[in-house]
Amino acid sequence: MGGSRSLSAEGSAVLSVKIPVAMKRAIAEEAKKENVTTSELVRALLTKSLIEV
Repeated sequence: MGGSRSLSAEGSAVLSVKIPVAMKRAIAEEAKKENVTTSELVRALLTKSLIEV
C-alpha cells in the first residue's frame, strides 16, 4: 500500500482529533476485523454519520 492517493476530486486534508485511548483501541480492533485501515474505517463512519443527518 505504498504512496499517497487522492481520496476525491477535491483532494484530501488531514483532521487531527483527540479521543479517549479506549475509543482508539476500539477503532483499531474494528478496523482489523473489517480488514481496513483505521483511516478507512473512520472515513466510512463519518460519511455514514453525515449522510444520515
